[in-house]
Amino acid sequence: AHLPARREMLQRWADYLDTLRMGAQVIPLVKVA
Repeated sequence: AHLPARREMLQRWADYLDTLRMGAQVIPLVKVA
């Protein structure tokens, strides 16, 4: 029943990981002092 939404979510995650692998700008979530 949720397969289309799940497929879209996994595709977005895969696209995000691909952009990270290609050297995209990453915003840290924790401040480094």
